[in-house]
Amino acid sequence: MRDIADIIMGKVDVASYSTRLLIGLPLTVLMLALIIIGATYADCGAPVQMGVDFKGGTIITLNTSEGTAALAEKFSSYPDVSIREGGGRMMVHLGPMNEKLMDTLVESVNHDYPGSEIRTMGEVFGHELQWQAVQAVAYAFIGMVIVIFIIFRTMVPSFSVVFSAMSDMIIAVAIMDAVGMQMSLATVAALLMIIGYSVDSNILLSTRMLRTGKGRVEDKIRGAMRTGLMMSTTTMSAILVMLVVSNSFYLIPPYTSIPVLRDISLVLLFGMCADMMNTWLLNAGIMRMYLEYLERMKKKRSKKKRTKSTRSKGDKSGKRGGGRR
Repeated sequence: MRDIADIIMGKVDVASYSTRLLIGLPLTVLMLALIIIGATYADCGAPVQMGVDFKGGTIITLNTSEGTAALAEKFSSYPDVSIREGGGRMMVHLGPMNEKLMDTLVESVNHDYPGSEIRTMGEVFGHELQWQAVQAVAYAFIGMVIVIFIIFRTMVPSFSVVFSAMSDMIIAVAIMDAVGMQMSLATVAALLMIIGYSVDSNILLSTRMLRTGKGRVEDKIRGAMRTGLMMSTTTMSAILVMLVVSNSFYLIPPYTSIPVLRDISLVLLFGMCADMMNTWLLNAGIMRMYLEYLERMKKKRSKKKRTKSTRSKGDKSGKRGGGRR
């Protein structure tokens, strides 16, 4: 993984770019992400489409060669039918229904599509899970903010880390909207994990840059980036393996799927890609701007002290000269 990090750094030396470019690109991506989330909210009343875990209803995973149109016609008598393909299988999402209609559905699916997977969730329980998921994300984020401020005890570095982590989550949710992923318990768990991954790399960068001692700011960024990229590529490789394995089970009899691992790995990859951009562009740009500001303030204070010292010596010399006259 160190070789991969060296290759990336050889191709892209972020320390050589201007601060405006480092900060501008991630902020542009963040604005696009907010626009996508806003459009999704206007369309379905939530920042991301809710899956069966939160919305309630039934998801049927079918191993069939029938197309979307044929399945839509076959399940047209059931409420809120939506069909999508995933991993070589068809997934039919149906809205909440009464017990009699549910029994008819189960009997029909087991007869026509033996070995299919049927998942159901009550509407009331789904809304309760929505609130619990929001609380979990909010508490995790608040806890992260408290820990960050305790570590740095300075406004700008703390704000930079928190803002980068928040941007990671927003961009990950926007990509979920763009590719049509639904919010589920698995994706909520992945979003919580993104908080930890993003804070890890951002703390590494901020700590290296704030470390006192000799060395240019650009060299500190390069040193932190080499270590951080090695950590990130290692993690992303493991996540990619999990994604491949979770999808490969569709090809092995009895053709069982692992949708939880697939959803977690996908959202983590979205968040990790966003984290690499936000850490080594956004956070690095903010921290470099902050350190340059501190250096300018230090030079101004030093200049004022020298000026004051010169004036003081001049006044004393004048007094001694006046006394001799």
